[in-house]
Amino acid sequence: MGTFDGRWYENQNSGEFILVRHKKYPIEVDMITQPCSNWGPIPTCACAVNVRAGGDIFTINHCSGHLTKYLSNKDEALKVYRESSSEYKIILPTGMSVNIYLMTWGNYVMNVDIYPSPQDFNQVEGLCGNYNGNPDDDFIMRDSGTLWTPSSDNTDRVWYWAVYPDEFSFSWDLTHKWKESLLNPVVYENTLPWNRDQTFCICPGIPANIFQSVCSKHEDDSCNKTVVRRGDLITGTLLVSRDKRGAVSNVKKHRVEDHVKQRLNKMTNSWKNKVLHIRNKRESTSAPANMSAEEARVYCDEAFLSCASVQAAKDQIDTDLNKTLEDCAFDMVMTGNSQWVTAHCDAQTQALQMEIQKNETIFEVFPDIVKLVKDNSCPSNCSSNGKCIEGTCHCFDGYGTDLCFIELSKPPTLQELGNNGTCDTGRGDICDCIPIVGDGFVETAFCNVIIYETNEKNVFTLSQSLSLACVYNDLNEVCAPVQDAKLRRKRSTQTISATMYYISVSNDAVNFCSPSKVVVLDGTCQDFFEDSAGNTVMVLKPGYCYIEGRCVLKETPGDDSCTECKPASSTFEWTNVCHGSSKNEKRSVLGIAIGIPAGVLLLVGVILVCVMVVKKQKKNTTVQSRIDVGLYDSSASHKMFPLRVDPGIFTTKSVPMHVDDDGFVFELPEQQEGNPIRRFNVYDPVPERPVSALSNPMMHRSDTAETNTMIERPVTAWSNSMIQMNDL
Repeated sequence: MGTFDGRWYENQNSGEFILVRHKKYPIEVDMITQPCSNWGPIPTCACAVNVRAGGDIFTINHCSGHLTKYLSNKDEALKVYRESSSEYKIILPTGMSVNIYLMTWGNYVMNVDIYPSPQDFNQVEGLCGNYNGNPDDDFIMRDSGTLWTPSSDNTDRVWYWAVYPDEFSFSWDLTHKWKESLLNPVVYENTLPWNRDQTFCICPGIPANIFQSVCSKHEDDSCNKTVVRRGDLITGTLLVSRDKRGAVSNVKKHRVEDHVKQRLNKMTNSWKNKVLHIRNKRESTSAPANMSAEEARVYCDEAFLSCASVQAAKDQIDTDLNKTLEDCAFDMVMTGNSQWVTAHCDAQTQALQMEIQKNETIFEVFPDIVKLVKDNSCPSNCSSNGKCIEGTCHCFDGYGTDLCFIELSKPPTLQELGNNGTCDTGRGDICDCIPIVGDGFVETAFCNVIIYETNEKNVFTLSQSLSLACVYNDLNEVCAPVQDAKLRRKRSTQTISATMYYISVSNDAVNFCSPSKVVVLDGTCQDFFEDSAGNTVMVLKPGYCYIEGRCVLKETPGDDSCTECKPASSTFEWTNVCHGSSKNEKRSVLGIAIGIPAGVLLLVGVILVCVMVVKKQKKNTTVQSRIDVGLYDSSASHKMFPLRVDPGIFTTKSVPMHVDDDGFVFELPEQQEGNPIRRFNVYDPVPERPVSALSNPMMHRSDTAETNTMIERPVTAWSNSMIQMNDL
């Protein structure tokens, strides 16, 4: 490897190392190395690159697994482009770029090239040096700040003339400094955001002698010319926060799903165990006896003759071809594997492309060479399974990916679904698209999904099967969009709601790999097991209820003070702790809340009606009794009604009225001289006929003129406002 100032050296150690750390800005690039193959501890290759800018951390990690993700994406200071299935470019806010080329044969290994900008000049440190134009002071020790001096005795090394600054290299090692590692959850979950005042970038295409700073942390957004980037921009997974009313908040936070954390933790632990085992054994670094250094160099020189882009530009564009050939020979000596030729040819082609992009003079002076390099810049020469046309592979029939190295009829390999076979919504996993980790996925992969749902006994039974287009993330990860599958079975309130999927993947929609199982559940209260018959059965964890499709902790109160979760009484309904009954309290409480007031109102209404009826009956009874006493009581019949009579018009006589068992009997007394006011009894002129007082509103005089006697029909005094007389 080499520094920014051109100092070359060897670091054949396994570990996690700081390549670049900015002195002024929160920028860092780390590399993780491990043995390139299973043959021995050397040579070592990069298996992961971790890049940080402010609150953003991105990892491309193939150490004991596969993970290409944002671990933090707070302010989008990084821009990550996937240029092909094996090529990535990461742009940092200062204009620095990190190019990663992934080689997928054997163990996943990668070439890492870092290109600083003028804003980084004399502002960086790490294994890449201090970038001040002086290669002699690049080996600055981290802790002491002193300059490392190389030893003159390298007789135990493969390349005795090379520099092996192990003390300098290990001073920037993070293997035993977990608190500083970008892969530590405490670090990537608590990164500080980018300072908005520190927005220095470099627009690409500006001649090297007149670089200018521009005020934007995204150089592509502030350059005068539109910047066209090759490949697809990779974005982080955003957690959209909402307020209490459900409106989307302006602040969007990145989240790392639990299954990603678990996968990264498992990969890191596996890699650490491997590295510590290698360091403890302290194995010899001598070369195997199957090929000498001279033989390896000759082989690489001859093989590079077929690397068209390199041959076309080797005499006009300086990219240190000799160093590339030395690295090729070294790797072949240490592994005995000739595949390193292709990897180093691709690395040299990348170096040519970057040099052309940085220096516009090359395009003006050597346009034919630039075109030839572009036309032959396909990585791995399209794996010999396609034709390179203007830098793009056109695969032959039966081969896929942008590099044509996957045989479509060969099913991909599945390594993990979800988080070790589960997708836990209770821990924040997004289970609408089940993540599938493996090897050999193409962009047009198909997912076959068999869906199982729980029945009334909480046993998973077959529901439906369908084929869907997988969602492609990268060569090692796709996801099955199960949100497109509508569940057919109606859930019972007495059933633990969960779903199980058996998923297989195919690159040609014909040949599928063996299916793998994943269970989508709420791990807060749900778990599953396989019974003796091989059925997958859902169960509730102790101390929980499952009410209305959600987990409820024991003794958690319901909607009112009388209900709570009591698993001993009921696991699927609220328990009424006030009456000891177990039922759906929402319905019972609602019925009680409505029934009691309605019953009270009805009772009050009945009472009021009864009171009114009684009062009316009592009033009518009193009136009737007064009427009955005046007409039918014999003692009352002798009561006289005083009337005022005009003596000049007629005379009156008193007629007593007697009542016997048969009715009224009338007797006429002798005529008496009347006074102006007389008392008389009312009687009917026909003694044989009883007369009701209520039916006779008028009084009549007799037609006999001699006596001027007034014969009257009986009336009641209170029912007749006046007395009418016939004309004489």
